[in-house]
Amino acid sequence: MAKKYLIALDDGHGSKTMGKRTPPLLQDLYIDGKLVRKKGETIKENEFNKAVVNYLQEALIRCGFNVLLVAPEDGDVPLETRVNRANTANADAYVSKHYNAMGSSWQLKAKGLVTIIHYNSSSTSKVMAQNVHEELWKLHSDHNCKNYGVRTDTDVSGFSLYVLSATKMPAILTESGFMDNMTEAVKMLDPKFQVADAEATCKGICKTFGVKYIEPQEESGDNPCGIKEVEVSTTTKYVKIKVDELNVRKCPSWDDEVTAGVVHKGEVFTVAKKLKVDSSYMYKLKSGLYITASSTYVESLEKI
Repeated sequence: MAKKYLIALDDGHGSKTMGKRTPPLLQDLYIDGKLVRKKGETIKENEFNKAVVNYLQEALIRCGFNVLLVAPEDGDVPLETRVNRANTANADAYVSKHYNAMGSSWQLKAKGLVTIIHYNSSSTSKVMAQNVHEELWKLHSDHNCKNYGVRTDTDVSGFSLYVLSATKMPAILTESGFMDNMTEAVKMLDPKFQVADAEATCKGICKTFGVKYIEPQEESGDNPCGIKEVEVSTTTKYVKIKVDELNVRKCPSWDDEVTAGVVHKGEVFTVAKKLKVDSSYMYKLKSGLYITASSTYVESLEKI
């Protein structure tokens, strides 16, 4: 049996980290016709980072990885805590997701993508960084922005980054755009861009570890088991795990054979639809995986 790799995911910074946000927006921000942020308000970097990490977790589980979220709590989690959790779990890789900035006011000059590794990184870190960066750049290559490539932490920031230097496994940090550039900042809250970023990162990780990338299922109701999906009405948009460990499944079935992986307490996932399965209910997640809808195991949320 092939090894099941453990990937540690870090949604860089926290929701309350000072300064890690856009300048005040110059106009109302609409996505798919819906007002998501008003003029004068800001977008926090972690709003993008956490959303992408949640999507990435689902994508990695779908492809057969185990996943550790090193900062699942609300609020700020110290870097030392994040790194210690990954080191203690003997993770096979550490991936930290970020959005870049030059300053605290809008600028036009810097825009684009960079992936960062430690100045004395392992060969696997370099390979993973290149694989992930190549996939992420495909999301940007049709825009007028710069490909900064794979760079070392000392080259980019002038000093060594803790999450890259203190981790005992291959580690990378991605900056998916500049949040003080208006063109790139407005993509931070777009779920389509968040999902695309997560899937591209997943493809690069799969390539690094020789794991087959599995495409997300379309929202047609199809599933690998050929089971008819009986949809029921719901207002739930997200689910938050309430127990220490909970199985997710490849199909809308309670059979052990369709178990796809394990998720953990405090983790949040996006719901695509609610289904009736036998005499109980499941949620189909945005990733195409399935999870129980029982309030014993998950908290159903209309917003996060």
